[in-house]
Amino acid sequence: MFELNGVYRNRIGEYTVVALNGPRLVVRYADGSEAELNINIQARIWENIVAELEERAHSRRQLR
Repeated sequence: MFELNGVYRNRIGEYTVVALNGPRLVVRYADGSEAELNINIQARIWENIVAELEERAHSRRQLR
């Protein structure tokens, strides 16, 4: 799911994947800080964020 140099988001903010290490990924946030995160947890967070964005877009279309 995640790609090297791919840009994603979690509840902390937007990040770029800088390394993939088995079940972990190393990310760099926009402020330059880095973190090593669990891929499975980040995948669920990313899927939830995408679903929320799609729901908002759907709601806006319904209002038109």
